[in-house]
Amino acid sequence: MLLRSLESIDKNVLSFDEKIDYELCELILEQHRLSYELELDGYPHNMRRPMACDTITAPLFMLFISDLRAEKLRLVNIITILESVPAYILSYCR
Repeated sequence: MLLRSLESIDKNVLSFDEKIDYELCELILEQHRLSYELELDGYPHNMRRPMACDTITAPLFMLFISDLRAEKLRLVNIITILESVPAYILSYCR
C-alpha cells in the first residue's frame, strides 16, 4: 500500500532533495519487503528474531527516562505494561 502511494508520485516535479528522499524510501521499502520473504529453517526471518523484548522494554524505557509526569502516574503505566507481558508473549507462540 505504501509502495503504491509512493509510485503514484510524479518524480519529475520533485526537487533534487525530494528525489533523494524518494529513492531512499524506495530502497527502505524494498529492504523491508525482502526481509519478510527471507526464511530460516522454514520459518519467516521476522518470526525467528527475538523482538518481544524490544517491544516490551522500549515503552518502559521511555516511561523511566523521558516522561515528565509524577512518579506515581508513571508507575501505573509501568505496572500495566508489565501485567500485559505474559499475554503478549503467548500471542506470539505457535
